[in-house]
Amino acid sequence: MKIPSRPSLVVEVIAALREGIANGGWDEHLPGERQLSRDLQVSRPTLRQALRVLEGEGALRTQSRSRRKILRSATPIRPSPSRIVILTPRPLEQMESPQVAWVDSLRSALARLGKELQIGVHPRAFGRKGIRDLENLVRETPAAAWILLLSTEAMQVWFREQGLPVIVAGSCFRDDGLPSLDLDFRALGRHAAGILLARGHSQVGLLTRSEPRAGDNLTEVGFREAFPHSTALGPQPMVIRYDGSPAGLSRVLDRLARRAALPSAYLTVDFPTLLSLVTYLVSHDQIMGRDYSAICRDEAVHLDALIPSVAFYRRDQEKYGRTLLRMLLRLIREPHFPPQGIKMMPTFQSGSSIMPPNKLRPSGK
Repeated sequence: MKIPSRPSLVVEVIAALREGIANGGWDEHLPGERQLSRDLQVSRPTLRQALRVLEGEGALRTQSRSRRKILRSATPIRPSPSRIVILTPRPLEQMESPQVAWVDSLRSALARLGKELQIGVHPRAFGRKGIRDLENLVRETPAAAWILLLSTEAMQVWFREQGLPVIVAGSCFRDDGLPSLDLDFRALGRHAAGILLARGHSQVGLLTRSEPRAGDNLTEVGFREAFPHSTALGPQPMVIRYDGSPAGLSRVLDRLARRAALPSAYLTVDFPTLLSLVTYLVSHDQIMGRDYSAICRDEAVHLDALIPSVAFYRRDQEKYGRTLLRMLLRLIREPHFPPQGIKMMPTFQSGSSIMPPNKLRPSGK
């Protein structure tokens, strides 16, 4: 069900009016409704809802049809900076297209509300010893709120300890962590493994990194849950970890091939991992959809360039952007509201990369 966006816009108009009053932006009266609507770029019905709230709080008093007197005796609201900062280790042009889509959507929505979205690219803050860089960055960059993208566990812990207004655009490493918005990776991992098991695959591998992100950890949890609980009977999960480089994946698969047969089906945590897998197996005369099955967990712009078509999970970017905006506006209004982890289930897009084992080419042919 689509949640209407108007209540969030009303909340933001209220915040803008409060800030203007606290800053002395107007003398004794607010401008007329027509002028305020034009200045705030909102409709008059939306503006009137916000004005009624402030009147109910005693910050304003109606003196005529469209003029409101500012009551100086009202408790002043401390203004907050208008800057929202997305903290990321890589620039926008290096992000995946789904991330770019919601960032652009959020930037446009915040601009209409008179707020600036800034992309803070600070790879050193994401390193193992990046907390000092993070402290300096936050001290030198006042912001109404922070959005963490591709964040580490150390960063999440630091922001929680500091009590700063922050949202994790991703998954939290701890359940008692921070407000967050991400896909339901646990359910996704369970669903993907279930699809491959239902097709008859008994050797299913999850390709993930040696230093996984929080979403990768949850994917692994769900992946394992799809398998029978007995360790003696039935297919067992194969979790294949590598260092994130193509050479690293090659070494890991080489070692695995020497000890036992490679899986007949794979779930990869992202497109680079899938691409490394495909090119490695091509060099061993193994073709996706002919010799093995594969599902890519994350959507990527170049997935549609592969033959055969690859099964993957598609996120509703518009819904993601709307939900993140609502969370952000609430965070600005209530900096210490209880952490809320929102999980979204993506849509599974099937592809020719999934085949039952009995339709795959026999090994060695």
